[in-house]
Amino acid sequence: MPDWRIVFALSFVIVTLGTDLLVHRRQRLRASRGADAWDPRRRQLRPEVARALGPLPIDDYLAPCVVAAVHVQLLLLAALVGWFGHPIAAGAAACVLAATRLRALQEVTHYAVHGTLTARRGTGLAVAAWLFQFPFGRATIEARAKHHVQEHHPHVNDPARDPNLIEYVELGFNPPLRGPAFLRLAFFPVTPRGLAATVRSTWAHLRAAPVPIVVAASLLVGALTLVGGATAAAVCYAIPLFVVYPLLSWWSQLVEHRWFRSRPASGIDREYVSGRVLNVSRFTRWCLEASVLPFGDSLHLAHSMYPGIRWNHLGFVHAVHMERDSEYRAVALDVVWWPGSARSIVGDVFRNFSQTPVAGS
Repeated sequence: MPDWRIVFALSFVIVTLGTDLLVHRRQRLRASRGADAWDPRRRQLRPEVARALGPLPIDDYLAPCVVAAVHVQLLLLAALVGWFGHPIAAGAAACVLAATRLRALQEVTHYAVHGTLTARRGTGLAVAAWLFQFPFGRATIEARAKHHVQEHHPHVNDPARDPNLIEYVELGFNPPLRGPAFLRLAFFPVTPRGLAATVRSTWAHLRAAPVPIVVAASLLVGALTLVGGATAAAVCYAIPLFVVYPLLSWWSQLVEHRWFRSRPASGIDREYVSGRVLNVSRFTRWCLEASVLPFGDSLHLAHSMYPGIRWNHLGFVHAVHMERDSEYRAVALDVVWWPGSARSIVGDVFRNFSQTPVAGS
């Protein structure tokens, strides 16, 4: 790839993401100006503030560019692989980096099923379908919306209705899990059983929508091959898609909620019981966002409480709740590793699955 193309691609990524950041920063400043954003009676943001943090009309044009910018990052990575050759260490690093871009595409397009990626819902769904679901052999966007918005969000930790919890049970990951059993849970997607499940699900999705998947996947693989060669296409597409990306996606799901917990009747109280707040440093959050928990997924409880708010504003939501909401602070964790720490994210996930489920879950 000529140098000018790399410069153009980098410029597109920087300008697009920078514009998205500045546009929504201005939106947030306007929405939070004046009256207090906190409603003490409801223990949430004031409804008018939350509504003001949804998608803007410009997002119908800006959001597709944001998603395309992640694709451009993938193409740049393929170009680097082709440029510098294919030593094992470099190939492995590129494979992991490519998987983080797939996670970014999964997460940013997930806002489309909530209607917050773009102002016009249909535009967002089309972007999600053609820039993530089809190129990577995922379920149709209609199936994704049903699974996530209708089945998961309203029924988190409901053993009869939450598809994520049902999956853990069907796979045999019922707490308490300790030692080897917990390791099998943590690394399930890269076990023979997990790899076989990924292949089966991809085949099922291909059978459900063969033409759009073949067309979209062929275009993407062709572009990766064009800029970096066949090895780059394997390292930046095939291996991440079937091996590394499923693991990152699985880890994000483990972290997002406290699974197998009781379910209070009140929606807001249910969120506190099932939620997990990652109140980490800016650098740590940047590392999480750049890898396993992109586009606001490191602030998943804020998203669960306000699914109509775009990822750009979840940091603001988090800050308000940390300042004003004692129950939100009570479930905050500020250490990533150190499993023995009471405030460790990894340790909290281990405790979650190593203890007997709470009665009523």
